[in-house]
Amino acid sequence: MSAPDCAPGLSIGTRGSFDGVNVEVLGWARLQNHHGESFHEVVLRTEDAKWWTLEFDRNHIMLHRELKHKPLDTPEGIADGSTVTLDTKRKAYPYEKVTLHQVEGEYWKDMERGDASVVRPFFGGSTVVTAQKDLGDDDEPWTWSEGVYLDKKDVETAFEVELAKPARSDLHPARPYPYTPLMRWLGWGFLAGLVGSAIAAFMMPAGGGEVLFEDTVALTPGEGELFVGMLDSTEGQTVGIRFQTEGLLNTWANVTLVLTDTPGDGVTPEQFEAANLVKVTTELSRYEGYDEGYWVEDDQKKTEGFRINSGSYGVLLGWEMDPIQRSDVPFKVTIQKGYTNPLPLYGWMAFCALGGLIWLLVRSGHRKRVLVEYELADDD
Repeated sequence: MSAPDCAPGLSIGTRGSFDGVNVEVLGWARLQNHHGESFHEVVLRTEDAKWWTLEFDRNHIMLHRELKHKPLDTPEGIADGSTVTLDTKRKAYPYEKVTLHQVEGEYWKDMERGDASVVRPFFGGSTVVTAQKDLGDDDEPWTWSEGVYLDKKDVETAFEVELAKPARSDLHPARPYPYTPLMRWLGWGFLAGLVGSAIAAFMMPAGGGEVLFEDTVALTPGEGELFVGMLDSTEGQTVGIRFQTEGLLNTWANVTLVLTDTPGDGVTPEQFEAANLVKVTTELSRYEGYDEGYWVEDDQKKTEGFRINSGSYGVLLGWEMDPIQRSDVPFKVTIQKGYTNPLPLYGWMAFCALGGLIWLLVRSGHRKRVLVEYELADDD
């Protein structure tokens, strides 16, 4: 698509400021590459008499400044698509022949309408290092410049103007993300969420405070029920219960722990009927075998959490074991102060990881489309 034959929204004489550097628009030019695509260069002069240019290409904006040192003596002999190290690792893009078609005001080079030059860009991220040489004089040296992709809002703020924005799906080698700046913040957000939740999960105890109750019993084959002791709580609190067993082999055991109330003063055992205040059921198991190599699924430890009030509780244990289990299995139950359910945190970690993966795929897909557009990669 060709740019309109007019100034790209910045009038000659307009003044602005980039990061505290005052600039003035001295002129602009319309140029055309050998594909017949037009773009504009707006010529800026800083307060210390340096030349800058704003390149407008399909509403993409890049700010270019001349480099005094040469990253290379010549950009010739470098294959298209290869990676070279200049100030950083960059990808060599194809040469372009650029012809000057129109100039208004001052231009930063001594060129006239119809003059042409050859340009060789080296892109890396949102920046570019460019080599340029005027055609028609073999002894003409290469000049070098550095450029950075700008968000249109930065230019609008600098000059207090309104500019058109590039299409969301439009390709440009230096465009940081296809949907900037939203994608940039999403990327950092997913990364911060993943790292933060991973640190929190690492530091989070499943229940590591004072031990309120602990006992080890033997689970007999089949079904069973056992009163294992008393639990005293001096305050209302959240507690964690940890089930742990050993000795299951390709079998399972369903275990239920019940906290009951205790008889009040003057209540005889015949008069008392315990109420189930807390009931926790879990399944423990261990399976192993050989299927294209040894494998094991060990699920003999479980942790649950619940809240209790102050008072005394009876601790009852019930179980049902896999009929093929023929021997007793040692079982340990521990109740401790404090419990934080890690599942919501793990869910958030998974969400951030999935979001980050999608973000990376979108970004890499955008970069791949740019390379395909410039025939630097195959569209496979």
